Amino acid sequence: MKSSITRTVDEFGRISLPIGMRRALDINERDEVVVEAGEGCIIIKKSSKSCVFCGKLDNLTEFNGKCICATCKSKLK
Repeated sequence: MKSSITRTVDEFGRISLPIGMRRALDINERDEVVVEAGEGCIIIKKSSKSCVFCGKLDNLTEFNGKCICATCKSKLK
């Protein structure tokens, strides 16, 4: 898989990701992705559920569509 490509932004501000990149990142139709802007670059990565406060990925509870870890949950009490 090529690590860089050139794409044209359409009239709605969209670009398409090549199938090879989507496969390498395990991104499928309807998957959520995170889009981050940095110093002159855009980073796109597959979304994974994490604590909204600290970013931890394990021991999560979902509340109103948001995830929170046990540590942060105990601090809120």
